[in-house]
Amino acid sequence: STSAYNLRLFLNAMDEASIEFTDVTMNAIYNYLCYVYVEEEKTYKSICAYIYDIASLYESLALRNYPLDKSLFRPFSNEASGPRVIRNRRDNPLTMISKLRKEFLPKKTDDVRSSYTKWYSIDEIDAIAPELTLLYRCIFYDTIFTGHRIDSALSITLDTINMKERLIKPTRTKTGKMHISMIPPVMAEMMQSYLIEVRRKIVDSTGSVSNYFFLGRDGLPVTYGAYYSALKVAGEKTSVKNPSLNIENLHTHAGRSTFAAVLRSYQLEQRRQGKTTLTDTDFCNLMDWKSLASLENYDITTRAQEVSPLLKDFYLKYMNFADMNHS
Repeated sequence: STSAYNLRLFLNAMDEASIEFTDVTMNAIYNYLCYVYVEEEKTYKSICAYIYDIASLYESLALRNYPLDKSLFRPFSNEASGPRVIRNRRDNPLTMISKLRKEFLPKKTDDVRSSYTKWYSIDEIDAIAPELTLLYRCIFYDTIFTGHRIDSALSITLDTINMKERLIKPTRTKTGKMHISMIPPVMAEMMQSYLIEVRRKIVDSTGSVSNYFFLGRDGLPVTYGAYYSALKVAGEKTSVKNPSLNIENLHTHAGRSTFAAVLRSYQLEQRRQGKTTLTDTDFCNLMDWKSLASLENYDITTRAQEVSPLLKDFYLKYMNFADMNHS
């Protein structure tokens, strides 16, 4: 059923973030809902369905005396604390999860998604990157240069990246297909610097034996939440230093959108010139898509010409499509 599907996606996301279902906090639920609302562009109706299903799950767990996090039993706005006595569960739910509907209520003039960067321009990339530490800068550039989803980028392990041949194969992909991507020399040099200057020190100080490529200070794999937080802070700093860029907030898929936009511009430009170029199948393989219907999510087909300058100044500067046969 739809409810089972929604809960599976939610619990899988918590599992990937190393959060046990009994340790889930209100903040973790809120961050997940933000992810599906902004990153996956779900409608408010869909978000309400997620909230209803998640709330129903934790209502049932609470009634069965599972030891749940205390944050689930107080309003998200911290107006009160502690569980309440239940008389009418519809009007007085045991948990406060259902109250999150108000947090995502669309506004005609101020939709949550309206403040998010659709994709990055060259100027935005150049402004944002310096505000990220080397660790998060590598992840940031990985989404831009390869089009990886953030969960795929974070799933990269030491044995799935080949610095010599500049190839990366994430262990997690949405479609389950083998997804090999090529990175430009500048990206390979950056990741090599991270390995030597950052990751090695983390391993030495924590004794970590993790095989994941991107590690936090505690020696554990970097989580979506950690990267999202770093990107949010970088966006705020960039907005202050470069107000003309009008960066209100950033999200983890903007780099993937940039890659898709530039790739589409290249493909269409080559076709207009009558040159042999990437097929739609090639495009889908590079993006790990099932079909080009995903382009509609990025609004690229109608705005391809707007990002065409990226073709010469950004993408082709670092990557050679003749080498794409590796993918």
